[in-house]
Amino acid sequence: MSPANPSLDEIERELNERLSKLGLPALSVADKGDARETAPLRADLSRSTQVLNLSELRAALRQQVRIAEIKDQITAVIADWRREQFRTGEIKIAEFEVRAADILLPYCREFIPDFPADMRPVELAVDLNLESILRAALPREHERQLTQEETDRCAIQVLQALLKHPLIPQTAADRAEVSLQTTVLKDKNGTAVYSPSDAAYLKRLLEERSLLDREGEAGLLAMLISARKWQKITDDTLFATAVEYTLEALAKRRGIPGIMLRNQGVDHPVAYILGEYVQHHLSESLESQITFVERFLAVTAQTLAEDGARFIEAVRQSYVPLLRQIFFELLPDALHRFLYSFEREFLGSSLTLRSKLFLLKRVGDFCELAFYCHDAMRKFATPTGDIYAVERFSEGAAHFARRNALPLADGMDVFNQRNTLAELMVSAIKHRCSLPSPVRDTGESRHQIENLVTSDLLNCFNHLRRAFDDDYARGRENSYERYLHWRGLILEWSRAYVRLLTGRTPNDVEQYHLDGIASWHIEQEMAFTQVSFPLAFHWNREAGLAGAPTMRQPQDILKEAFLRFWRAFHISVLTRAQERADVEERIFSAEKADRHGARLSVDDLGKRAFLARSDLPMATYTFERLAQHVMPQTGDTTVITQSIEMALELASQAYTREEVVAARSCLRRIQRRLDDLLALSETERLEYRSRIPTMIRDLDRREPVQLSSYIVALSELETTDLTDERVLVEWKTLETTIQRLKQIAAALIMTRSRAALRALARDFGNWHAALPEDAEPAARRAYAHRWQDIQELAQVNALLWWLRRLFLRLVWTIQRVASVPDWQPPETYILEDLLGFDTSLTRLRDLEMVLAAYPPREVGRLAKQMRKTLAERLDPTGGRSYYTDDERDLLEKRLSRLERLAHRPSWKATTTRWAYAALRASLTPFRRSAAKPGQSHPQRS
Repeated sequence: MSPANPSLDEIERELNERLSKLGLPALSVADKGDARETAPLRADLSRSTQVLNLSELRAALRQQVRIAEIKDQITAVIADWRREQFRTGEIKIAEFEVRAADILLPYCREFIPDFPADMRPVELAVDLNLESILRAALPREHERQLTQEETDRCAIQVLQALLKHPLIPQTAADRAEVSLQTTVLKDKNGTAVYSPSDAAYLKRLLEERSLLDREGEAGLLAMLISARKWQKITDDTLFATAVEYTLEALAKRRGIPGIMLRNQGVDHPVAYILGEYVQHHLSESLESQITFVERFLAVTAQTLAEDGARFIEAVRQSYVPLLRQIFFELLPDALHRFLYSFEREFLGSSLTLRSKLFLLKRVGDFCELAFYCHDAMRKFATPTGDIYAVERFSEGAAHFARRNALPLADGMDVFNQRNTLAELMVSAIKHRCSLPSPVRDTGESRHQIENLVTSDLLNCFNHLRRAFDDDYARGRENSYERYLHWRGLILEWSRAYVRLLTGRTPNDVEQYHLDGIASWHIEQEMAFTQVSFPLAFHWNREAGLAGAPTMRQPQDILKEAFLRFWRAFHISVLTRAQERADVEERIFSAEKADRHGARLSVDDLGKRAFLARSDLPMATYTFERLAQHVMPQTGDTTVITQSIEMALELASQAYTREEVVAARSCLRRIQRRLDDLLALSETERLEYRSRIPTMIRDLDRREPVQLSSYIVALSELETTDLTDERVLVEWKTLETTIQRLKQIAAALIMTRSRAALRALARDFGNWHAALPEDAEPAARRAYAHRWQDIQELAQVNALLWWLRRLFLRLVWTIQRVASVPDWQPPETYILEDLLGFDTSLTRLRDLEMVLAAYPPREVGRLAKQMRKTLAERLDPTGGRSYYTDDERDLLEKRLSRLERLAHRPSWKATTTRWAYAALRASLTPFRRSAAKPGQSHPQRS
């Protein structure tokens, strides 16, 4: 973070240095006599940029003010001349020309170079020809009075004729840009910001004269804004950069520092958001703009002075309303739920000044993104607004991506105008809008649907921001453990993206299949060994060997790989949604083995050559496929070698008893075949004869007891609420890991009766008996092992069943109590989590533990608030029923569980609260800090 309290001289010196890089002189240069030439601007600015200096800019603005004063004086002369014409009946053109020349002479002596100082009004009026202008502009009826519009129009024409006098060098006039033909400012959409009349322009300029004379950064900001309005600065990049530098200096003078961002340099979130205000509010008066800037800085300084919860309240009550003014009160209703998440991130940080500035950055960037997204969605609803909507959305996505280091375009070139991020998002929005509406088409329902789509869009951006804000994505950590954590964030983002794409939350089984699709594409495009090497050179895959290597950062390689993954995942989800076929049969049964990343083939083994650590699942099927490749019939040495190496690698990762047994069985089968593997050399066979027995002895030595497998499984179990369909699908999936099967077994023991478990086992047994005869041997053996384990689970005697059930529930309760991070969360956060579809299962589990310790009266009040909110959102008469049936059932299920907690007896709630408090106190001595990334196991991350 930049110094918190720099001196005023340091602030001014820094601003002068940055302005000089833009081609502007020092801030202290004010007089025209002290003006100096400046260096040209940077080469990356647009061609319309010219060499400017502040003295010339100030002189040009003062020159425009003098023109405005001359216009007012000429207006008065026209009115007097017209009245004199009524009184005498004579048209005295020569007298009028002399009076006009007398008004123009002081302006010429001050601003026109080499103008004769002894020129008299009569001499200047000789070459004037104002008769044609007066006769054409003024009405022919001598008795009628002039209107204000007629007087202003005539005064403007007279003024233009005066400025075109032969004695006034037109080159000097053009250099100063005093021609009134270009004074009407138009924004980038071609809309006139001010009145098209030059009179209104000159009147506005007179009102700004006092602000242009101010000194320091405020005066510089006023000059820059005024110069932009009156087309003295025509380059967008020059104007935006100079304004941001000036605003940053203003903020630092009030004690608001910037923050240092990794790989992005120094960022000043307050200056940036005020720069957006200046860009969006050029149509307002200069006085109102400067006043708002000063008020915004004062409120921000007061907000940063608060601590903890008071700072959060100040942000909510003072800072956010100003942001709403910046973005024209066009922020969506769903914005508050994201602001709550940012507040929770802040409360979990170190609560320093840097953390406060990061919160302001998060809030400001997201409000800007919400403004662009909400505006784009409103344009999408119009028949001809697609082009403008795409433009607005692309602009907002580009701003948010650059400020948060998100993947923006293929190649990640700053000169590349393509916005791949916006293209994919727009494609998803158009597909979402093409789906049939779940409610009747009314104005209110369309508004609700727009808000819902905007909420899903912002949620997708927020998950993407979280993923690329991780230490692994920013290049701070390059370990396999951090990669697994980042991979989990990408999976969470994929779920939010599916919600945006389809407009509904998938059920349990659909989510399982969609996670399988996302995992397969991650394996293809973003495997650990593809994106984690700190490569200095990167080859263009399209150019092949002929292409030249380019310097690439690991973060850029990761972003490009993510965009490839996103595109492939987008196509896969759309293809499967359009085909409307059975997802289970298509993905996991009918699809060929080489199409799934977890199934091994000769090609897969060839691609995984020389890997130090594989991403294969610790599943029985994986060991069976590895053992199947280590056969005398396999003539490829690479396939045999890599299969043995992967088996040894997976065996070293075995942790639970079931994993140890599966790995040991695989190694023993390979050990028996070593002498028959003629494709290996004698040296390689001798090496494996030594390594395999050593690994088997190591597995025997560290084989845990069977009960410990349940404890390990419960430590990683998110929820015990598994449907029968989800259980059967995971049992039928070959790639389901041994650890996951143990988690399913533990969940079934704790939640199902013996009869229900036996019914599930019967269903799986019927499916297993119907397996085709031509199924591959590895798959048949894996299913046979699984069917044996399921039978043992279902046929256990009643006493042992109840003992296991009590033990697992006790361990599960202790682990849940230990995992709760906050036992007193704010009620607003609780309701937002219960009503959010993207709330993780772990968060819902923790909330259930917290609410179980609440008094029934407080839980009842929360349930009442939740029911009221649901009634408003699910009311079909008001056009608000925009949830699908599955989503409605999910929310009502959460509400019913909350009401069950509220209806408990008071003694039971008190007992639960004291029991949890005792467990928390007893677990306090055993708490320890998290293990370093290098010490944890990749399968247990």
